[in-house]
Amino acid sequence: MLFRSKFFVFDDVLTQQEHEDLYAHLKTVKWTSQWSSTTGRGDGKYQHAWHWNYTFYRSMQNMPAITEEEYQRMIAEHPPVDALWKKVSALVTEYVGKHDILRLYSNCNPYGTNAYVHKDDGDYTGVYYPATHWDTEWEGGTCFYEEDENLNLDAIRYVSYKPNRLVIFPAQIPHRGMPVDRACTDPRYVIAMKLQRNVNDPDYVKEYYNA
Repeated sequence: MLFRSKFFVFDDVLTQQEHEDLYAHLKTVKWTSQWSSTTGRGDGKYQHAWHWNYTFYRSMQNMPAITEEEYQRMIAEHPPVDALWKKVSALVTEYVGKHDILRLYSNCNPYGTNAYVHKDDGDYTGVYYPATHWDTEWEGGTCFYEEDENLNLDAIRYVSYKPNRLVIFPAQIPHRGMPVDRACTDPRYVIAMKLQRNVNDPDYVKEYYNA
């Protein structure tokens, strides 16, 4: 099954200073409210999900990967993102091969908002939890599902929200960000990275012919 393919959870991804700088930066960007979110598992439909969004690089799906020039423009405006991507890129390359950014954005879910079960574009997705403080009882992690031939879902894994944690998983695994508990006093921030396999990577050619 797809879920049994490569799936990784990494803690303490950034240094303390990098982590604090990134979280502080999220407090300075101009968020868009009532952001539209996919409603299903690849049906292409959207509706308001009531959460907040900030796009670092591209909101449209199924577009070409970021160029070096575009990346430099992005990090000139958002320097703390550079440290995150360098760490993520190194981990992704080590465990599943070299990938490029298709989309990179942040969502903010305060209490009372929720996300829909969906699949992502690209080959792999990285989800980073940037909060500097989080009470486990606040929930707000990410739930993953298996899907049968009739499109019925079965929740089979839950990754808790933990500050400075990164989750890497195949983009076609159905998943959703879970709502926070009523006792939660902070917004649920996540940074999502939609990634595409770099076909110019020599290891990709080996994988292709050995598949």
